[in-house]
Amino acid sequence: MCAQLVTIVYQGDDGQKKKVNAILEDISPGGACIQLEQPIAPDTAVSILYPHGRYYGLVRHCEFGQTGYFAGVQFRPGYRWSRQRFTPEHLLQFSLRSEDDE
Repeated sequence: MCAQLVTIVYQGDDGQKKKVNAILEDISPGGACIQLEQPIAPDTAVSILYPHGRYYGLVRHCEFGQTGYFAGVQFRPGYRWSRQRFTPEHLLQFSLRSEDDE
């Protein structure tokens, strides 16, 4: 889980290039969850711009939640996330522990 302001670029239903601000809610090597004010249709190609680069992916689903629309984005091949490339400002990391660790 994280929180980072990012810019999303995509082609809208009207054929026009759209550029909107979004909140990066979660990120993993293969994809991300972003929060938006307006929905983006599934299978829409998007660019997620972060301070020193971008990730390319496809929206797999977009659903309305209490605070806006949440879109799941699957990164395209060659665009895997790693902390070395980009660390969100507010990255919350969980450590999974087994019962044997206690």
